Amino acid sequence: MRDELRSLIVKGIKTGTYAAHCVYGLEGKEIQKFGQYDIVLAGDNTRLAIIKYTEIDFLKMNEVTSDFSRSEGTGDLSYDYWYSERVEFLTWELSPYGLTFAPDLLLISQTFRVMDVFELLTT
Repeated sequence: MRDELRSLIVKGIKTGTYAAHCVYGLEGKEIQKFGQYDIVLAGDNTRLAIIKYTEIDFLKMNEVTSDFSRSEGTGDLSYDYWYSERVEFLTWELSPYGLTFAPDLLLISQTFRVMDVFELLTT
């Protein structure tokens, strides 16, 4: 699944992603910043692309727009698909921390642009 998502990024189909804000805090991760560059790596650490964050927002799960859900580039691109898949994923992601999913869960939404491509995935 991860290589499929990486492939969508490299192809310019996936231009957005999200994360549960509380997980960033629990894992001590730094939140990406507007204008920051990142390297997208394949599962074997091969460099695939360079992306630049063009928007970083904090919003509740139930405030995510259909435009943002479509930017994730997955499934049938509908909000309903996005929401149901994310509820399932977030429930799984939060459970090791003893946390449960709630519709008002605070998310970090990240919009980005592919700046350069090194290698295409064949998935």
